[in-house]
Amino acid sequence: MTGRYEFREDLLPICLLLTRCSLHAEDAAGVFNHFRSLCERRIRFVAISDVRAAEHLPDVATYRTFGEEAKRFTSENARWSLGSAVIIRSRLIRGALNGMAWLYHAERPPFFCDDMRSAVNWAVGTLTTNGIAIPPAVQAFARAQAEPAPASPEPAVDHES
Repeated sequence: MTGRYEFREDLLPICLLLTRCSLHAEDAAGVFNHFRSLCERRIRFVAISDVRAAEHLPDVATYRTFGEEAKRFTSENARWSLGSAVIIRSRLIRGALNGMAWLYHAERPPFFCDDMRSAVNWAVGTLTTNGIAIPPAVQAFARAQAEPAPASPEPAVDHES
């Protein structure tokens, strides 16, 4: 783990990657080594990568490195990894990442969406389709994502101006 990202395993068989900023080429090995560790432990899982903190398009080196790592990982671990969802708000960056999946001929292209709720729904559906029980922690997390966000309080109005 670096300061740029962290993994949550408390939701396994959903492996949740949370980023704090745009990732770089040098992050790819750490990310995919974590996914490989799940395979080594014989855990069938889906990955959700929450990259909403990404501020800009990945540079060419990052784009290429993540694409190559994803392709290698998928071919090595198809039995354990059931797919991935990527959460990103920017339509431009989502398009670029979708292009990366196409460019590297992903056998199982990622599911791209703009919110956690959609990603979790996709993940639960994928797990269920593959006969994997949904543990209570994932059920609770899915319910929490389905609840509407609390209303923002009205901004204070300065009446003395």
